[in-house]
Amino acid sequence: MAKRVQRFGPSALLLGVALGLSACHASPDDPAGQAGELADPVRREFALGNLTRLYGKVLTEQKSDRNATPVKQFADVTVEKLTQTYVDHPEDTRGGEIILSLLFEIRDPRSLPALLKALEWRTEVNEEHAITAARTLAVIAIPGGQKAAVVTKIAGALDRVSGKRPVDNRMRIEFLRALGELNDPAAAEVLTKVALRQSE
Repeated sequence: MAKRVQRFGPSALLLGVALGLSACHASPDDPAGQAGELADPVRREFALGNLTRLYGKVLTEQKSDRNATPVKQFADVTVEKLTQTYVDHPEDTRGGEIILSLLFEIRDPRSLPALLKALEWRTEVNEEHAITAARTLAVIAIPGGQKAAVVTKIAGALDRVSGKRPVDNRMRIEFLRALGELNDPAAAEVLTKVALRQSE
């Protein structure tokens, strides 16, 4: 009997450790817990899938009212972690695309660092990131004191578009649209320069 216990002792210990580790993961229905797992590259894909599902659920329940308390509570516990993950892990282009899509849906100004980072697009790497970021910048309420920095960043991203690929044209359109929606003198100046350049 003692030998049998000795034989199964290490296996039982490993099983206990595995169960303990699995218990450490956040509940799939806990937005804050899932946001906390974004820093883990192994758990990130699952966490993003859960966060996308949970946001869709809460938004549907609130009849697409982004000002509803439950929707705002979701943003309060997820936006900063989503933003930090995007900024800290530019190598994860697939995860970054999902993060930006989610930030577009949430539409929270606290996501600005991620949106501005996404405008630093690279050819055939993350142009779609820049497009989604521009679309988001066109619909969120950017604080007045940060509009100049946003205009500068969009203008820089626009200047770097020199190709004639479909994705280049889509970037141009979204960058120009975002500048138009900012309703800022600096943005108007950039748009005027672009218009003059085109006429020439």
